[in-house]
Amino acid sequence: MWLFLRTYFLMLRIKLGLYFWGFNKIYHAITRLKLQKSQIPLTVEKAIITQVCGAVQKASRYLFLQTQCLEQALATYYLLQKKGIAANLCIGVRKRPFASHAWVEYRGKVINAPASTKDGFSVLLRA
Repeated sequence: MWLFLRTYFLMLRIKLGLYFWGFNKIYHAITRLKLQKSQIPLTVEKAIITQVCGAVQKASRYLFLQTQCLEQALATYYLLQKKGIAANLCIGVRKRPFASHAWVEYRGKVINAPASTKDGFSVLLRA
């Protein structure tokens, strides 16, 4: 329950922050966290990832403002970094038809969306 509430208010702050201050300021605020070397076993890391991704999906459904992949990816990335899990925030574009998308990877695999999410996208940013 605490993870859901924390995620809900984090996503609200991210959504409003992107609106009022823009991507650059929010991105730098989220990525400035220094990741501590994690001593968490792999199985526990995967369980935490599952919990965080579930909390972000649930918060996205209940948030009164519609969230997009960018807000969801930023929230997922931030929460995993806070837990000491090395994940990558990725933002990509596709030429035809033009589209942009954001997702989070862990050990090279997409964790907050279907694995095919990144197909056809050229990565512009990987944090």
